[in-house]
Amino acid sequence: MPTLRTLVLILAATTCIALRALADEPAVERNGDWLMSGIASYERLQKGDSKLSAQDAQTGMLVFGYVRGVLDVQDSNVMKALVAQRALQSATKDRKDLDPAAVQQIDALTAYYVPLSHSEYANTQFTEAQALKIVKLYVQQHPEQRAQRASQLIEAAFMDALTVPDKPH
Repeated sequence: MPTLRTLVLILAATTCIALRALADEPAVERNGDWLMSGIASYERLQKGDSKLSAQDAQTGMLVFGYVRGVLDVQDSNVMKALVAQRALQSATKDRKDLDPAAVQQIDALTAYYVPLSHSEYANTQFTEAQALKIVKLYVQQHPEQRAQRASQLIEAAFMDALTVPDKPH
């Protein structure tokens, strides 16, 4: 059993290492500017640009992976929301005693927390290159939103691209 002094020394050493690691790299603000810079670097990398710096190539790959990661999380969230919606629809058909206001509240919560579940996202197939183009086009068309978090911009880009407008009655 390690002594208390040994545990304190291990904790102090671990803290120093962690702080040193944090000090080595400045925090990166992941916003629209970061997305656009990374997408541009990724596009240059895909074209085989020999003048692309290693740092820019790394940023391009990081942004590419980030967009895919955000979309993977969205996939999971959309599927869960759709399963919940179907379960609610099934329960409504089987038992008519469900409170319609409660059903509407759950639908509103789903729309708020998983907005892509109210779009054609689940029914649409797209490549990674198409995903980057959707994000790039959205940020270009909405420069006033560049300060938003990158994950919010990615979600907004897909909402914009895949939301089917309501048909007039």
